[in-house]
Amino acid sequence: MNREILHSILNRRADIIKLIFVVFLLALGTGLIVNFLTLLFEFKSQVLLWTGISLVIIVFIYLTVSILLSCKRKINITGTIIYDKNKVISVDRYEFSEKLSETIKAIFLENEALKHNWDSDFEDKKAEKKIEKEQEGKEEKKEAKEVQYYSIVRYESDGKELDKQKNSKKILKEAVEYVFIEKLSTHLSSYFNNYNNENKILKEFTRTDFPNILLENRIINLLSSPFEDRPIFLKAKMSKLKDKGEIVAIMGSDGSRYSRFDLVLPKKSKVIRKENGLLQIKSPRLTLEFKVEYKGFGATLPRGFEYNYMGYDSRELSAYSIELELSISINPISGLIDKKEAETFQKAYIH
Repeated sequence: MNREILHSILNRRADIIKLIFVVFLLALGTGLIVNFLTLLFEFKSQVLLWTGISLVIIVFIYLTVSILLSCKRKINITGTIIYDKNKVISVDRYEFSEKLSETIKAIFLENEALKHNWDSDFEDKKAEKKIEKEQEGKEEKKEAKEVQYYSIVRYESDGKELDKQKNSKKILKEAVEYVFIEKLSTHLSSYFNNYNNENKILKEFTRTDFPNILLENRIINLLSSPFEDRPIFLKAKMSKLKDKGEIVAIMGSDGSRYSRFDLVLPKKSKVIRKENGLLQIKSPRLTLEFKVEYKGFGATLPRGFEYNYMGYDSRELSAYSIELELSISINPISGLIDKKEAETFQKAYIH
């Protein structure tokens, strides 16, 4: 998939002069031919006028639609979540899996209510697993000569099964959103550190700038809360280090963590939470929207991955698919006005 959206638009600027020159020669040649035909066949001037206006409008609409369509991209990123009963397993060297597991462990250390809500959704599954094991035991007692059959069934889910796990589903989606925002924050901060004119067009948005966003995502709100106000960090005595510089992150050996919430964005940017859960970052140059989709669909792991790489029995694990929907829309007029600034933001957000 070609993600160089703005780059392709900006490259067209170099072709505009050529296009104008070619159109001028074409229009001049066409005009001479039309004049000849007008004198030859004595066409009415009004017919020629309306025909010319119609052709200009058609070309203008075509170019406008072409540019607008090229300014939008939709990217779907699919990830896999692996459970061992009610625990999210961290897969070594898979950054998303590691970060998600660490995040869920951290929030359960501090918030017993969230942990209870999460565990309660898996109680029914434990009962189902117990019944399955009992059935497997009965099957093993059958004679070896007896033929056994296994079926693969395809069915359409009505969403009711997933609704039974609405607590864990919501926690999981908030955790994935937190992991994505953390990644985006780190990337933007690192990228714009090398930008010389950052004071003119950039602003660091912190926790106080997005109170509503933080309240709606309990995990972002919890893990970005000042560590001085959190009992789990009282023993860390980190306040003494504040005199030497700002503490941006704390990671405890027990799994506890603190992360300063910040996003480096263009000035006049807005972060909006829409009704359907879509999170929108809107700036004068472009708009980035993202949403976590978890529909409870199973995921297929490579054969032998659980045992050979993770060291688990495949029957102990459950794998599910989760998707991050990204939508990027660039303001074509803004991009053409200031090429350098537009390229800067395009590289920062899309790469």
